[in-house]
Amino acid sequence: MPLWVFRDRNRGGAYLIQALLGAALFGMFFLSTLFLQHVLGYSPLKAGAAFIPLTVVMIASAGLVSKLVVHTGVRPLIATGTAIAAIGLLWLSNLTPHSSYISGAMLPLIVVGIGLGMTFVPATLSAVSGVKEEHSGLVSGVSLTAIQIGGAIGLAILATVAATTTAHQAPGTPMPQALTAGYTRAFEVSAIIIALAVPIALTLLRLRPTAEKRTGRRPVTRRRSPTRNGRPGGGAVRATADGAGHCDERERAHPRRPGRRARNTTAPNHVNQQGTTDRATTTLHPPNTRVAMSHSRTNATARRGTDPTIAYAGRASV
Repeated sequence: MPLWVFRDRNRGGAYLIQALLGAALFGMFFLSTLFLQHVLGYSPLKAGAAFIPLTVVMIASAGLVSKLVVHTGVRPLIATGTAIAAIGLLWLSNLTPHSSYISGAMLPLIVVGIGLGMTFVPATLSAVSGVKEEHSGLVSGVSLTAIQIGGAIGLAILATVAATTTAHQAPGTPMPQALTAGYTRAFEVSAIIIALAVPIALTLLRLRPTAEKRTGRRPVTRRRSPTRNGRPGGGAVRATADGAGHCDERERAHPRRPGRRARNTTAPNHVNQQGTTDRATTTLHPPNTRVAMSHSRTNATARRGTDPTIAYAGRASV
């Protein structure tokens, strides 16, 4: 893996923050699940359903932050989000064996969900922005790897803290109380870990995404030829059956040279199957085309009558 990925301060800071988030949150989810099952007596299904409020709040918070990030930048959102998540984890460390689900677990988890939703979107933007398209897969892979590595290390540390605290409880301490002491100590450590992201965000992150939409097409500037006698000049005139003429935009964008005018020539009369006579009208385009003829040559040909198939029809209106 190239080391230039970590040289950008926004990207490097985002990787550190994501690693800290993974370290704090993996252990929090694991230990809070154990608390719900071993202390409050929840079944595995009921313990999983207890995290639904956190998930809903996290999704709503992330959707709101995705609209605010273009106005505020990533730094205030990440700093505020990690601080809120740390407060939620500190609140969660006040659990007791007699705590209820709503006041003891659900409300602190909702606060943690608000902080996570405010943090993940801007942290991901900082981690994957500022690189070429061919390197987008590399930086996004490093982002996910930072979360996974931080989560693995953090889970090992927090589980060790919880187990050590539980094992060092006084003899005769009831098991629910001993387990709760270990879990709450681990929640305190996780709050400290995630709080470390606040100074990192304030010192390293400077990214401010823009809300511009790119369509992938280059702007087209149409050139208009100068007017002559109130009429637009340039462009070949296409004559219709009734004699009216008009210029299309493609031809108007490439006006003829000064002094050159298109000439209408009429082909000989042709008799159709009904016996009526059709008079085909064609257009001579500017002199850079194969069908063009100069003014003098056309007049000479018409006067001499050397070409019986072409008759001079006068000047076309422009």
